[in-house]
Amino acid sequence: MTVIAEERNIEDLREVAHPLTGARTDYDPLLKLIGDAKFVLLGEATHGTHEFYKARAEITKRLIQEKGFTVIAWEADWPDALRINRYIQGRSADQTALESLGDFKRFPSWMWRNADILDLVGWLRSHNDRSGARRSAERPRRGGSAAKVGVYGLDLYVCIARFRRSWIIWRKKTLSWRRKRDGAMPGRSGLFTCPRRSAGAIISLRGSRSSLMR
Repeated sequence: MTVIAEERNIEDLREVAHPLTGARTDYDPLLKLIGDAKFVLLGEATHGTHEFYKARAEITKRLIQEKGFTVIAWEADWPDALRINRYIQGRSADQTALESLGDFKRFPSWMWRNADILDLVGWLRSHNDRSGARRSAERPRRGGSAAKVGVYGLDLYVCIARFRRSWIIWRKKTLSWRRKRDGAMPGRSGLFTCPRRSAGAIISLRGSRSSLMR
């Protein structure tokens, strides 16, 4: 029974499988299936695999060219991807696609700093440049849009870590300020718990926060 079930599964797979030959038409059935969808989710079975990355890049290009997609959301750190976004939109000091990948330093950096992503970033910059020039020429006649393709990271780990560091620095400065003002003992911390002077503590916190932000 197990052998029969496996053979049936293989036959079912053969009926729906589509061979990839490297031709331009490889992903035509997929684009047809996508239709007018506003969101398309692309993944890979393993990170860092060239074949998956190349296929994802080719599908992404066709979604942009043929379906009008303008937003690419990666499972990458927000600030690192934002540097790429500035580059492909011509709003960066980076001169090359390789430079725009410079912030991907955390492990595993090879997930993004690889040849396939490098080629895609270069293509996106060229696409935006060509589209921008075409839209500029059309805008006086047809009110063309100035929208460009953008790349955005979904992960906020780095942002959270930076916020935590900033909060620790702010807390240390606030403690130091309170000790100087009240003459508190070095080992005493009444920053957040001050039953007898709770209102005063709140006022002090607000005052110290605004002074630090300035």
